[in-house]
Amino acid sequence: MRRLARQVDFSRPPSPEAHLHPLSHLVTSTLHWISPHGRATLDLLVACGGIAGAANFFALRMGLRSRHQLARLLAQEGLPPFETLAAWVRLLTWVAEWERSGMSLNCLAIRAGAEPAVYYRTVKRLTGSRWSAVRQRGLAWVLAALRDVCRIPQPETRAAREDAFSSRS
Repeated sequence: MRRLARQVDFSRPPSPEAHLHPLSHLVTSTLHWISPHGRATLDLLVACGGIAGAANFFALRMGLRSRHQLARLLAQEGLPPFETLAAWVRLLTWVAEWERSGMSLNCLAIRAGAEPAVYYRTVKRLTGSRWSAVRQRGLAWVLAALRDVCRIPQPETRAAREDAFSSRS
């Protein structure tokens, strides 16, 4: 986990162009119900490729007080827990890279300095399918699978959630 935390520079503010990442646009348009706070979280997570280090550091980077506040935000948005959401973003990154360059998951793992078996297990854990099936189905299928593990919050709770979040900030 320490190796992952070193790959993200938490001392710099998020890039204003983070939301311009093409994958960020795909994720936020797939999860169309996400509030601006949730969108900012997804944008930053996509900008770092899902390799965000510890949840507490990521929460502080988002301007939140703790990983618990981040967990509440994600739950209120209908998103999976932070570590699972980061894994989904990594998977989306891998599939997008495969579609762009044809680079194997094994090569992506080695290039990142990770154990390839971890990447393959992550694919299987998230999708229930092997990498060969996931890459054949493509990025649109992975986005739909991510959408399926999320839930759309009820409209009456959205206003209360946004009021509660803004009063905490």
